[in-house]
This record gives sequence, structure tokens and C-alpha cells, in this order.
Amino acid sequence: MFANAMAEFGHTAPGIAEINKQFKEQLSQQLRSVLLLVLKPELAEKLHLS
Repeated sequence: MFANAMAEFGHTAPGIAEINKQFKEQLSQQLRSVLLLVLKPELAEKLHLS
């Protein structure tokens, strides 16, 4: 979806390229937040190798 938008409109409209970039950054941050909440990763100090 992002690649298609950039291929069709990104070169002729820099504003669309910027909006696309910001959207991808915000989407990545939201996905990371959700994954951290769901997976609850442990700190490295708490892990014990056996």
C-alpha cells in the first residue's frame, strides 16, 4: 500500500510522501506499544540461562 502510494504520487507531491512517512512511523510506534503490552518482555537481568 505504501509502495503503491509512493510510486504513484510521492514523486509529484512531496506532501504526500511526508504524510506517508509520518503515518508509517506512528503505525510502527503503535504496533511496538501493543506488542510490548501483550508480550511483556522481561529484563535481561531477570533471565536465567540453564
